[in-house]
Amino acid sequence: MLTGCLTPVPNDHAVRSISVTGEGVVSTSPDTAQFTVGYSTVEDSTQEAQQLVAEKMNAVMEIMRERGIPEDQISLLHLRISPEYEWKNGQRVLAGQKVSQSLSISIEDISTDARELAGIFDELGKIQGIEISSVTFSVSDPRELYREARKIALRHGAEKAEEIAEQSGMTLLKPLRISEERREQPVVREFAVMEARDAATVVPPGKAEFTSRLSIEFEME
Repeated sequence: MLTGCLTPVPNDHAVRSISVTGEGVVSTSPDTAQFTVGYSTVEDSTQEAQQLVAEKMNAVMEIMRERGIPEDQISLLHLRISPEYEWKNGQRVLAGQKVSQSLSISIEDISTDARELAGIFDELGKIQGIEISSVTFSVSDPRELYREARKIALRHGAEKAEEIAEQSGMTLLKPLRISEERREQPVVREFAVMEARDAATVVPPGKAEFTSRLSIEFEME
């Protein structure tokens, strides 16, 4: 969207200006993956349910240790203990105690084809009944990518303003104001591992996108 305006300044002098937007987009292969591992069960007692959940989560943690994943990249995402009810003969009766727990896991320095991550998923798939979900790929340090996207956006906006100035018979001068809006588009993969499978897991990480959108006001004469 392009707009033109006159900005009043002291001494009755009017500054002619034009406002444009420029956008730059940079994409790259992600280097970090985040996902959730969870397990839920209903048993006769809370203690029984907690014990089963603890066994599954300990098995998950053991795989992470074997794969060299630091514990500070694993955090508790959800833990819930609640009664489970069902209807029998028109009455609501207690069916047992439900315990559910999920962990958030981050894997850094993944390869472009994410083979290491696929291997982890294959190992986790051997744990009966767990669920893997919310798999997201991102970039751990996007600062350089945003800098590159900003350069593209500034060049795009300046070219647009220069073209309009020429068509208007005016000369483009320095920028008066610049504001930036940044946006990251991570890669999300939705799937669940409920049991071990013969075929190896395939996890394409795709490309993550980083966008810089600049609103620029240029002075003209």
